[in-house]
Amino acid sequence: MLDSASTSRPSGHRAAVLSALLVLAAGLVLPTGTALAQTDPNLHRGFAPDKAFAVGDIDSVNLFNGNLTLSVPVGGTYSDDGGLTYGLLLTYNSNV
Repeated sequence: MLDSASTSRPSGHRAAVLSALLVLAAGLVLPTGTALAQTDPNLHRGFAPDKAFAVGDIDSVNLFNGNLTLSVPVGGTYSDDGGLTYGLLLTYNSNV
């Protein structure tokens, strides 16, 4: 017949093994999320003001990754009494 001291030891050992496996699994899974979140700079989209661009009237091309940004004015520009102007732009970003 088993006494209470011998039966509590295996369950405590089992809990320690399960917690060690849980910590190991978390240590393997959690860093992969940050590693997968990083993208190559050649694949970035949009306009980055700190990069070199060849700028024309309606387009700009990022010289590093070839990203094309088109900004076409739709309608006229309007001004208010404070000297600010505003208008509507149709903008397209593409990494060709």
